[in-house]
This record gives sequence, structure tokens and C-alpha cells, in this order.
Amino acid sequence: MELRAHLRATGKVPVLAVRVNVLAVEKPSNEAQEGLQQVNKATVAAELQAAEAVVAAISGKESSALDETEVVEVPIPKKRKRTKEPNPLSCRKKKSVEKLSTMKAEKQDEAAEPTTKKRTRIRKRSRAGNT
Repeated sequence: MELRAHLRATGKVPVLAVRVNVLAVEKPSNEAQEGLQQVNKATVAAELQAAEAVVAAISGKESSALDETEVVEVPIPKKRKRTKEPNPLSCRKKKSVEKLSTMKAEKQDEAAEPTTKKRTRIRKRSRAGNT
């Protein structure tokens, strides 16, 4: 209990409690919330001073704060939209020169052979009365 009270007083460490397989985080103390507000005020004040320095520089007035810390904004280049290419897995592969030459040679050999008429099977006709 003393450790928990001490941690609550510091306000920088969140207090965790385990209750029936559930982790419960206690709410921050008033001191912790006040410290957070002070930090927020400090950051807001710093941002305000930087904004005032930029406004003063734009209007032509020189500021000593601007000389110490120069604010340089670099424009972010936009990405170009490019044409999309087809899926390489769905494209047919090109035939190699060697395969084409062998295929042409085979076709010429087949064309050179004399072709005979394909024989068809003669079927027996069924009689009309037999079913």
C-alpha cells in the first residue's frame, strides 16, 4: 500500500491493478494532470513564438529569434501516377527461336507426306420394330 501511495503521489507512473485476469489502470492523479497541462502550455507557447517569428519575417521585420533558428520548409515532391503494367503471371511467354524453327520443320515434314482420307466406321442400322 505504501508503494501504491508513493506512486500516486509522484504522478509519473501509471498504477496497474490485476483483478480476475483483467488489468485495470487507475486514473491519473490531480498532480499528474496539472503537470500535463503545464507541459501542454509550454509547447503551445513555443509554437506561438515560432509562428510570430514567421509572420514577422514575412512582413519584412527582422527578428532575432528568426536569425538564431531559421525555418526552412522543403516542398514534398508529389508522386507521379504511372501506367500500370499487366500481371506477368497472366501473360503468355514468348516462344524461343529454336522452338519456332523446330516447329516449322515439323510442319513442313507433315505437309510433305501424302495425306490419306480418314476412314469412318460403318454402323449397323437398327430396325424400327426392335426396341
